[in-house]
Amino acid sequence: MVRVKLKNVSKLFEMEHESVSTLKEKFVATLERKRKRKEKIWALKDITFEAKGGECIGVIGENASGKTTLLKIIGKMLEPTRGKIIIDGKVATLLTLGIGFNTELTARENVYLYGSIMGFTKSEIDSKYNDIVEFSELGDFMDVKLKSFSDGMKVRLGFATAISIDANILLVDEVLAVGDGAFQMKCLNKFEELKRQGKIIIFVSHGLETIRKYSDKVIFIHKGKIKEFGEPDKVVESYETYLKSKELKAYNSGILEKIRNQGIMDVKFLKNDEEFWVFNSGEPFKTIVKFKLKKRPSTFFLSFVDGREIRFYSKNIKDNLVEFDVNSLPLEEGRYRFFVGYDGIKMLNYFELIVKRGEAKKDTRIFSEDLSLDKEVYAFDKDCEKIFENFEKRKTLVVFSNIEDAARDSENGTIFNNKKILFKGKTEEVVDKYKEKFCKEIIKKYGNELELK
Repeated sequence: MVRVKLKNVSKLFEMEHESVSTLKEKFVATLERKRKRKEKIWALKDITFEAKGGECIGVIGENASGKTTLLKIIGKMLEPTRGKIIIDGKVATLLTLGIGFNTELTARENVYLYGSIMGFTKSEIDSKYNDIVEFSELGDFMDVKLKSFSDGMKVRLGFATAISIDANILLVDEVLAVGDGAFQMKCLNKFEELKRQGKIIIFVSHGLETIRKYSDKVIFIHKGKIKEFGEPDKVVESYETYLKSKELKAYNSGILEKIRNQGIMDVKFLKNDEEFWVFNSGEPFKTIVKFKLKKRPSTFFLSFVDGREIRFYSKNIKDNLVEFDVNSLPLEEGRYRFFVGYDGIKMLNYFELIVKRGEAKKDTRIFSEDLSLDKEVYAFDKDCEKIFENFEKRKTLVVFSNIEDAARDSENGTIFNNKKILFKGKTEEVVDKYKEKFCKEIIKKYGNELELK
């Protein structure tokens, strides 16, 4: 049975560094036999997955994440530092452009060279030669030296040769992106044919739609580790979300530079203890704000604006850090602007955060007409009596600027005034009480002639 199985595979590279900048310094360093500084880099760490016959595995990730190193280890071009690899089948590789070829030889000669490297006799290569020429569409160039070929022509020759030998496992790097569109489609259709023959294809690509369409499973590699492995749509979406978060991080870093002179030194949203700027609605999140102010504030807030305003208050202040810890993000799907503030002072520059669709959980939801904690506050939740008690214990407080938003999906409500309960009951009753009180204040202020709609 054809299979590729990796268990806890890691690869360590040691990079040598010399701190010399002139020829004289290099000469002196040689005479003194100074030891070069070595930096250890784990290109892969604890990689575990399995591919079986008839499967096409797509590999995605940023540059320098370990994708090509993974293929080279499976293709036995590199030895792992540790871990176990099982390869049941013959492997053909198409990685770096021209690998296994000699540019001083003709295309015809290179076909025979590659075949001999793979262990085939001349007669076996003879039997496959016409198929290679036909698939590559390079019949008029087979007696031309490879150094005269374009990158696209090299890809044609390399792919045609790799798929024509009797290998059970095909490893393909991003080189297909070099070819023209029609030849790329021809190669991808060949993937389907190879899968039907029970062969394994493992290919690296930055073309996410190609990965979605042709992969049975996808590996998302991040900093040498498998971040996710599974169903194509789900894994590709995770990678796209990561790229959006990285884009937002760069944008928000620019905003941060503008407000550092106002005392806000750093703002980070964390997901699983890693900085991240894309969240699902209803998902827990943590925010860390680093500040440098002459006077220590008593309360910090994050304020999200999207036609309405939602604030998160926190008194969890230690040294020059404040932490917001929210169990459930009460924002609907969308791209939000938000600003940071403290003790009534707000920064004028807006950061951005993306919220994706998710299941919003019922959580402490608080409404305040003027977003002030020392005035009347309307709360909606099962445990609303504990709101101020929790806030005094340095818990995060959520404040809505619209009573309908605050009451949505809540079962019970309470009206507070100066931290005293004025009224509590079912959500509908609390909202009616609020509207009744609000209407009376409007009429008192503007007169009975005001028509309320």
